[in-house]
Amino acid sequence: MSDAREEWEFYPCRVDDAPASVLVDLAWSRRARPDGIDTLYASCFEMADPDEHGMGSRDEAEQLYVAEDEIVAAVRDHGLVYVGRLRNNAIWQLTFMGPPERRATLEEISRSVTAADLRPLRIVDQHDPSWSYFDGFLMPDRERMQWIQDRRVVDTLTKHGDTLTEPRRVDHWAYFRSEADRDAFCSHARERGFETLDTEASESETPYGAQLRRQDSVRLEDIHELVMILHDLADDHRGHYDGWETRVVKP
Repeated sequence: MSDAREEWEFYPCRVDDAPASVLVDLAWSRRARPDGIDTLYASCFEMADPDEHGMGSRDEAEQLYVAEDEIVAAVRDHGLVYVGRLRNNAIWQLTFMGPPERRATLEEISRSVTAADLRPLRIVDQHDPSWSYFDGFLMPDRERMQWIQDRRVVDTLTKHGDTLTEPRRVDHWAYFRSEADRDAFCSHARERGFETLDTEASESETPYGAQLRRQDSVRLEDIHELVMILHDLADDHRGHYDGWETRVVKP
């Protein structure tokens, strides 16, 4: 994973009504996809110690992280592109896109790397020229993408020594197609205790901006819930939510 263009992110979700964790290279949602890379491949390992959530205990994960790195490095020489990982229902799935007829190669490498563990392994291959599995399953939906963005801000706060225990002023931004839409959004926001300020945007399609501020918790579960409320409120008024920021508070 040394390519500077890569943008690896993880997010929790539910798959088949069970807890899951997805790791995905978001850069492939923007990057041009190489010619001839039209086949989906997956190495699906059965976990020996899936824990109560089915995503692998710490010891199990440490072993499989090592195996994963070895497999990814080895298959790269055969034209396979690592695009994501799914942990769910006691299965550790590594997903690749590549040229046709690489199933045997992937199976040989996957089995050789994990031979000492005797892990049950299933290999999947499927013609997928539109990358439908990547776009439709591995990529986060709007709410999960916002969770990733919220987590990034919270991670930055904690890296600067913030313990996240103290509520503080949080500023939010949203943009709208018309002044009337913005004003209606701000009216509903004030009903929820927000102070509102009008702003302007250079983007011509949504030039009418609103800045909101209020004292709130910035723990991830709290701020994400609030952000999604504002997301939906902006949608209701033909606008879009554009993010939040706050200051670091140290003990």
